Amino acid sequence: MTLMQGQQVPDLVGAVYEKARTEIRTYPCHSNRASALDGPCERELFYWRTQWEKASLHNVDLELIFREGRNQESAVIRDLQDAGVEVIEQQRPLEWKEYQITGHVDGVVNIDGTAVLLEIKSMADHIWRSVAKRGSGVYEWDEVAPVFATRPWLRKYYGQLQIYLVCKECEQAILLCKNKGTGALAQINVSLDLGYAEQLVQRAERINAAVAENEAPPRIAWDAEVCGRCSFLAVCHPDRVNENPLVYVEDSVAEEKLEQRATAEDDFRSYQDADKWVKEWVWVKYAEAPLVNVGEWLIEKSVSRTGRKSTKIRKLDGLGQTDDTVEE
Repeated sequence: MTLMQGQQVPDLVGAVYEKARTEIRTYPCHSNRASALDGPCERELFYWRTQWEKASLHNVDLELIFREGRNQESAVIRDLQDAGVEVIEQQRPLEWKEYQITGHVDGVVNIDGTAVLLEIKSMADHIWRSVAKRGSGVYEWDEVAPVFATRPWLRKYYGQLQIYLVCKECEQAILLCKNKGTGALAQINVSLDLGYAEQLVQRAERINAAVAENEAPPRIAWDAEVCGRCSFLAVCHPDRVNENPLVYVEDSVAEEKLEQRATAEDDFRSYQDADKWVKEWVWVKYAEAPLVNVGEWLIEKSVSRTGRKSTKIRKLDGLGQTDDTVEE
């Protein structure tokens, strides 16, 4: 079958991305989320409770990653059930009212009459391989803990499981990690750690008190991996006191070029001109600053070991983020 004269080949990718853009949103947050409670910054958790509507929204690429994670979770559950594993209480809401903690348990596995919590996480190939160094199989938490400590978002998994274990009165949990590239699985056995759980409960109490008094916790020391990626960077305005300062710039021309770059989706030449101007401007005028804040825009610069320049540009009002790389 051929297209009729005048018919155009439909843009399937554009249709999917446009639908995904309509699903990007944030939701009211009136509790301490178990999945975030072990994060590195209490001030961020306070902002989620008190100014959630000001959080910058993620871009469409990250939305598709979230969607893929949900799809992978459902696929793992089906695979387990097909293999004869009994998975119950799927996506069961959890609430610890005393400390205003909420969450959702992926499932519970019944092993010889004993309930074992199940949490499923899908990972990019390079992350999965750094965790499962022996490949697919079963690991104990102590074996993989150093890897989970290397990234803020990985670190949260352990705390999330500890809160779930206490709330569900279980002694054991399974963190089942799936390689999104290959489908390989790694099982990590996690035991209840009451001492660790108690630290998180105390943190929840501090956040609850801060919310009640409407007084934000102190800012943490600047950390590019944490502060530079925080949804509340534009609200917090963290002090940067180390050798790589965040520079706040007032430049109407630069703002205009950034807006032009963002809105020139249907005019590649206009996009290219604005993009070139912005990158030359920020690399020449602010050569020593890895982070430059211009109005509603955050520009992050870095240079790889091979000399490759990377320029990441994000709009802080939630309209998304573009990651672009420029070689020397």
